[in-house]
Amino acid sequence: MVAVRFDSIRFEEHDLRAELGDPYFAHARNVPRFIPRLPRPPRRTTFQR
Repeated sequence: MVAVRFDSIRFEEHDLRAELGDPYFAHARNVPRFIPRLPRPPRRTTFQR
């Protein structure tokens, strides 16, 4: 759940959706909901040249 603090008022994500309506959904389409995991770098061996 996303929470934004503004002058000691806490807005939850569902409050923002209800308050902003279409502008919220337009912005939410462009924001990733998760950060993808990057591939791990190859392991270096002790005898690599």
